Amino acid sequence: MRLGKCYALGDGAAYGARSTQHRHGVRIPFDDDFGSGLDTLQDGANISNQIGFRDVQHLRFHTLDHSGKPIRSAVRDLSPSEAARQKDQPLVLASSHEGEVCTGSSCLLRLLTRWIASFQDFLFLSARAFANIFRSPHYYDDVFLQMDIIGIGSLPIVIPTGLLSGAIIALQMSRALNTYGASSEVGTIVSLTQVRELGPMLTAIMVAGRNASGIASELGSMKVTEQIDAMRALGTDPLQKLVTPRLTATALMLPCLTVVADVIGLFGAYLIAVPLLHIIGGQSFWSTSWRALVLNDLAQGLIKPLLFGMIIALVGCYCGLRTSGGTQGVGRATTQAVVLASIWIFIATLLIDKIFVGL
Repeated sequence: MRLGKCYALGDGAAYGARSTQHRHGVRIPFDDDFGSGLDTLQDGANISNQIGFRDVQHLRFHTLDHSGKPIRSAVRDLSPSEAARQKDQPLVLASSHEGEVCTGSSCLLRLLTRWIASFQDFLFLSARAFANIFRSPHYYDDVFLQMDIIGIGSLPIVIPTGLLSGAIIALQMSRALNTYGASSEVGTIVSLTQVRELGPMLTAIMVAGRNASGIASELGSMKVTEQIDAMRALGTDPLQKLVTPRLTATALMLPCLTVVADVIGLFGAYLIAVPLLHIIGGQSFWSTSWRALVLNDLAQGLIKPLLFGMIIALVGCYCGLRTSGGTQGVGRATTQAVVLASIWIFIATLLIDKIFVGL
């Protein structure tokens, strides 16, 4: 029995379709790369051996994977249109916005709606992750494991980053300060710049590139292989088991990594200013560097990485847990996690600087 030659999705792609009758309606296989299916569910029409389109008023559908489980994301934002009334016409599945003219304002409104919904989901995830810190059970083994992966594992990229950033600052500032006869202040400039801004920010960016992507890919792989669903079936809260340990570990280890980057950065500046350029003595360099720092600077240099660590962990977990679309979806989630974490790090830096400048 054949309902139509083809059906078309909203983007104009057409696929061959054949149908088989079953107890609840008509099944139309979805012959594409997903290997899934579409179900037309009962709308009150009388199902018999011969079904005419004039008897079908509306259609509902959902996609199925190979095991018969629904996949909602494969045809997101698509809804069935009213069934064609002629037998020789193809079955058409149109977008829910069919017939609307997408003006600039309407498209912007839809985009903003999606952003707001995503941000709302992110806030909900964050709130539950923080609340789980004070709830049982506590997976301390997972916390220590993540501290080792995120903290110790990031040292090979944090140490060179701190060393080179301090050396570059000293090299550039020594030339500028020499113009005004203030070469002896290179230690002051490097310490303030490294502790306040570059140390926390560069460390967070490097850790985001390594760990936000790692968290997103790990959780995304668990999501697409249905390990998350298996955890729920066994009575384990995935947020308690997967998100909270990573949040705790990243928030604790990033300030430690930032301190390491600051010290290594000052040492890199020392190598440029003292042995290479001979613009200042070693004792004078260290004394001016230390005297330049006040409690406000140290607090700013520690509060930033604490907040950055939370951002990195939560963004990575959020992107990983909302992964869909198989291995390609994991790749997209990984890229999205790094980009979003980096953007939010810059936004948080601006907000914290504004707060401390006002103090």
